[in-house]
Amino acid sequence: MLFFPRFEATRFAAELDQLVEPFVAPGVTVVLLTLPDLTACSLLLPPLRGALRRRIIAANEVIRDAAERHRTVLLDSWAGERTRRHAMWSLDRIHPNAQGHRLIAQSVADLLDVPTGGSLGEIARESAAGTMRRHGRELAWLARHAARG
Repeated sequence: MLFFPRFEATRFAAELDQLVEPFVAPGVTVVLLTLPDLTACSLLLPPLRGALRRRIIAANEVIRDAAERHRTVLLDSWAGERTRRHAMWSLDRIHPNAQGHRLIAQSVADLLDVPTGGSLGEIARESAAGTMRRHGRELAWLARHAARG
């Protein structure tokens, strides 16, 4: 939805409400997450990156409103500094990789005060060689998928 030419906040809000409402019940903890700044690690050109960032900000307002309206717990991924690390993201820069999923799980556990030993959400620092390999994979991915468009 964020990658369509027009983001429809009203439609997104209605679809989010349909998704959340069945789970909101006494004794059930519903956790909503804002979207992280996907543009922080993006390979998109600045005009496209700016447009995507504006849509993410609009989507996050919808998510925050839904969390308040449904009285859910909200994890603010947008504000999370760790979500801006390349090592959290898969090659497409949209979906978290295994480390990113562990980070999200640890963040939710921390928010709900559930003990996990604190090791789920640590993202290892990347070596210089690892950074070069990652850039090579990202360029190959971009060349392969950008050519399709």
